[in-house]
Amino acid sequence: MKNSKRKLNGLYLGFFLILLLFEAVVVGRTMTMATVQPVMSVVNLTQMDLNSEIIVEAPISYDLEGAVKQLTIMQAKDHRYARIVNHRSDYPERLLINLANNPELLSFVLEYPQDTGYQDDISLSTQELTDSCPLFLQWDIRWGYQAYGDNNIACSGCGPTALSMVIVGLTHNAKATPAQVAQFAAGKDYYEKGIGTKWELMDAGPAAYGLTSETIAADEAGMKQQLDAGKFLIASMKAGDFTTGGHFIVICGYNDRGFKIRDPFCIYRTGQTWDFATLNGQLEGLWAIGKS
Repeated sequence: MKNSKRKLNGLYLGFFLILLLFEAVVVGRTMTMATVQPVMSVVNLTQMDLNSEIIVEAPISYDLEGAVKQLTIMQAKDHRYARIVNHRSDYPERLLINLANNPELLSFVLEYPQDTGYQDDISLSTQELTDSCPLFLQWDIRWGYQAYGDNNIACSGCGPTALSMVIVGLTHNAKATPAQVAQFAAGKDYYEKGIGTKWELMDAGPAAYGLTSETIAADEAGMKQQLDAGKFLIASMKAGDFTTGGHFIVICGYNDRGFKIRDPFCIYRTGQTWDFATLNGQLEGLWAIGKS
C-alpha cells in the first residue's frame, strides 16, 4: 500500500509539475505578447501623426512675443512645447511663428537645428513617385532644414515644394525633390530676400523639367477645364485661410463639393475640399502646368 501511495503521489507531483510548466509557457507567451503590444501602439501613433487628425485653424499674424505666448498655451496639452519655449533662442523666429499656427510642425521643430546644406541623395518613396499628385511638405525632415534664400525650405519654400509636387506628379522625376527645385530656384534668382519665391519660378521654371506653364484667369469653369486636360494648377494665395502673407498651393482636382488641393505647409488643409468662392477671394496668381 505504501508503494502504491508513493507511486500515486509521484504521479500527482509529475502532473503538477507538467501543469506548472504548461502555465509558465502560456504566461511567457502572454508576457511576450504584452511586451510587443506597446511597440505596435507606437507604430500606430506615428501613423496617426502622419495622417494628421490635428485641426489647424486659419493662421494668425503673430510677432515673436505672440507666438511664444501661444506656444506656452499649447504646452498645457503637450509638454514637448516646454522644451521649445524654454530654448526659444535656438530657433528661427519664423519657425516659432509657423509652429504657433500649425502644431503639425512640432516634431520637425523639436529636431531643429539640423544640417542646412544641400543633400543630393534624398529618396522619394514609391508611393510618392506613383501618386498622380503627391503631397510634399516644406517642413519634411528630408529637406525642410535646407537653406533657401535667407531662411530655409520649411519656412520659405512653399513655391519650390508646390512646383516639385507638380513635376513629380506629371513626370515621375525622382530627382525633382523640393530640395532640388529650391536649389534650382535660388540659382536662377527666383527668390527675393525677405519676401520669398518670385512668380517667375512658376512662369519659367516648369520648362526646365519638360513642362509647359501658362497664366490663367481665376474662373471656375476654366480651372476645371485645365484639370480635365490633365494639367495641375499652382495658385499664389494672399492672406486668408492659408497664410498671413503669401503662399503657393497646388490645385489637383475637383468633385461636386469643390476643388482638391495640396498645401505644402499643412496636412489638415490638404484634406479639405475648397469651394471656388472661398479660393477665389484669396487668389492672387494662377498657373496651369502640363506636359509638353
